[in-house]
Amino acid sequence: MHSNPLVSVCIPMYNTAQYIEKTLDCVTRQTYENLEIIICDNASTDRSFELAASFAAKDKRIRLYKNQRNLGYAGNFHKVTSLAMGDFMLLQCADDYPALHMIERFVSMTHNTQIDPQHTVYLADAYIVDQQDQIQKVSSVHAQYFYNNVYDKKDYIATGQIRQSSGFLALRDAVPLLKSIGFFGAVFYSKALFNRVEGVYSTKIFGPDADFMYTLLMTNPQVMWLNEPLTYWRFHDANHIAQENKDMSLKPIHDAYSYVFGYPDDFFKLCGTTRTQVAARFVDYFCLRKSISLLKENKTLSAFRVLCYALATYPHLTIKNPKFYAVIAGCLGGRFAASFMKSIYQSTSIFKDKTFSAIPRTEDPLVLNPDLEKPQPLAPQSAVIVPLSRPNKRKFA
Repeated sequence: MHSNPLVSVCIPMYNTAQYIEKTLDCVTRQTYENLEIIICDNASTDRSFELAASFAAKDKRIRLYKNQRNLGYAGNFHKVTSLAMGDFMLLQCADDYPALHMIERFVSMTHNTQIDPQHTVYLADAYIVDQQDQIQKVSSVHAQYFYNNVYDKKDYIATGQIRQSSGFLALRDAVPLLKSIGFFGAVFYSKALFNRVEGVYSTKIFGPDADFMYTLLMTNPQVMWLNEPLTYWRFHDANHIAQENKDMSLKPIHDAYSYVFGYPDDFFKLCGTTRTQVAARFVDYFCLRKSISLLKENKTLSAFRVLCYALATYPHLTIKNPKFYAVIAGCLGGRFAASFMKSIYQSTSIFKDKTFSAIPRTEDPLVLNPDLEKPQPLAPQSAVIVPLSRPNKRKFA
C-alpha cells in the first residue's frame, strides 16, 4: 500500500439544503487532499442538488449524481458506496460534517506496518451537536466493552489512545446487547474489505450502521478505535431519526426486531449468545423500557402500541419480564389492567410452563465461548494501545 492512497468520501444526500454547504466545505478543505468525493442526490425537492453542484463546479474531485427517482434511504446508501473507486472509503452523511484533519488522521493509522490495512477497520469518536452546532454529547467506545457509549461532554476526555480488538471479539461484546460499533461517519476501511461483504444492503433506517458493521466484522478484521472525536453528528428536527421519534413510528423497533430473526443461529453462537437471549434484550430494552419512557411523557397510546408489538413478537419473553406489569398498569389503570391480565392468563400456558427458563442476566459472553482468544496488542507507530479490560461478570442493561 502506497503512502498516499486515494480515499473515497461517499455522501448520500436528500433534502439537506440547510446543512450541505457546511458538510462540503469541511470535506473539500480536508488537510489530506487525495480524495474523490461522490455525492448521490436522492431526488431532493429542495436546493440540495443546486448547492452541491456549485461546489462540484469549483472542485474537480467531486462527482455529483442525481437519482431520477427516490431509491429510499438504503438504496441511496448502496448506490453512492458502489461508485467508490478509492483505496479506502468512508460514508459521510450530508447533514453531518468532519473535522478538517479527519481523513489525514485515518490515513496515518494505516501506516502501521504491524497490521494489514486492507483487513482493518478504523474507528474514531464523534461529537453529537445540535442545530446550532453546539456540542451536547460525545459518542465513544465503552470503558470496558467494544461498542458505542454516549458521554456528557463534561465527562469526556480525548486521550488520542487507540483501543484494539478483532472483529469477532467486538461482535461478542456488542451483539448480545444489540449495541452499535462505531459511528457511520467515523468508520474508515479499505475498498477491498467493502467489496468482500458486497456493500451496504441494509434496509434499516435506524440501524444501517450497526447492520453494516456487524456484516463487516464477520470477516474478522483487526479493529482500531481512536479515542479522539473526528466528526460531528448533527441531531436536528429534520433528521430522520428525530422525525420518526416525533411521529411515534414503530419503525425503529421493527428494525431492532429484525436483528433477532435476520441472522442465522451460527452468527449468534459466534457472538457468544443465543437468539433467545438477544430476543430478551430486544423485549426489555427496545420495547418495555421504551414503553415506560413514553408513559413518563404521558404518551399512553404510543406506549401501548409498543407493548402490543412486544406481545406480538415474543409473548413468552414479554410476560416473563417484570416491566411488562408496570407498563400494563400505566397504560390501562388498575381495574382494566386486572381484566387484561386475566384474559392473558386464560389464553396462554406460560405461567404453567416449567421447561421455560429465565434468561441469565449476568453472563459474560466471553465465558460462554472461551475458544476465541483475545489477540495480542499491536503497537501502532503513532499511538498508544490500551488493552481491553474485561470484568468477570456483566450486567444485563
